Amino acid sequence: MLECSCACGKVKYELRGELVGPVGHCHCWQCRKHSGASYGTTAAIKADEFEIVEGSGLLANWESSPGIHRFFASCCGSPIYKRRDDFPQLLGLRLG
Repeated sequence: MLECSCACGKVKYELRGELVGPVGHCHCWQCRKHSGASYGTTAAIKADEFEIVEGSGLLANWESSPGIHRFFASCCGSPIYKRRDDFPQLLGLRLG
């Protein structure tokens, strides 16, 4: 199990399984903008192996592209994960 949190620690979440597939470094403008670097690092995880354990009311999201929702901690702005409407069984977990 992997225990994680946003930058300020108010949103806590757990990964209770393995990463699915390789770790990716996306260079799209959105990932660059969110990370403040030349790429954003993400890995796929099974949605049913991921749980917000504290601060779920602090999660906010926006639709970055049709059907793609990016979730972040509203308290500090930390990106947490993204979800696709057409493939909800996997999430894109932002690694940092």
